[in-house]
Amino acid sequence: MKRKRKNPKAVATTMPSPRPELPMPALVLRVVLILAAAALVQHFLPHP
Repeated sequence: MKRKRKNPKAVATTMPSPRPELPMPALVLRVVLILAAAALVQHFLPHP
């Protein structure tokens, strides 16, 4: 049996749409929280 070729237009419609862009304050908050968590981990790790 021959395989059917997928229609690119049909594939594009079934794929979920990309997530909307995050607003700038939310992005900054996320970066700050990640940096704070990294600093906290560094502080409590044993130093050689």
